[in-house]
Amino acid sequence: MNKSDLRSIYLAKRAALSSIEKAEIDAALLHLVKQLPLQKVKVVHLFLPILVKNEIDTWPIIRHFWNNYPEIRVVVPVANFKLREMTSVVLTPTTEIAVNKWGIPEPVKDQPHYQEIPPQEIDLVLVPLLAVDKTGQRVGYGAGFYDRFLETAKPTVVTVGLSQFSILDEPISDVLPTDIAIQQVITPQGIIQLPQL
Repeated sequence: MNKSDLRSIYLAKRAALSSIEKAEIDAALLHLVKQLPLQKVKVVHLFLPILVKNEIDTWPIIRHFWNNYPEIRVVVPVANFKLREMTSVVLTPTTEIAVNKWGIPEPVKDQPHYQEIPPQEIDLVLVPLLAVDKTGQRVGYGAGFYDRFLETAKPTVVTVGLSQFSILDEPISDVLPTDIAIQQVITPQGIIQLPQL
């Protein structure tokens, strides 16, 4: 199935989740993130959730890093929609967050200690997605931000998708040469290593 059709299907599936189902999925994903090996991780990149869109609530994951791995820097994306690029900005418990005009929460630029981290310094990326197939190809919102971002990452970066649903049985049919496959995916059922083709 192609990305456009999958995007429509999984946006509808996500919107249909009840608050109880959503909370159970968030709890399962947090439990599994806690099992990731972090010995070599100094910087972790993950996204801030748009909760009104029923996205995965990453705040408990962020607090897990803050509380249990203070030596790991947590960074989150700030998007430039004109260039279709994003930068990674350090997130701390005192970082001021605002919702941009696209509804995305992100750190406010005009604040003390605002710090961008180059992609080459990031060791682990927790990648948002709507659907993912068995080869690690993913469907997101379609703007390609993460593909361009991961293209600039260091070769040793570990990419782990966070998925509210199981892996697709069939491959995504319209994969592009610029699409970057993820290495692992966490679904509510477990952590799955994906073959890199």
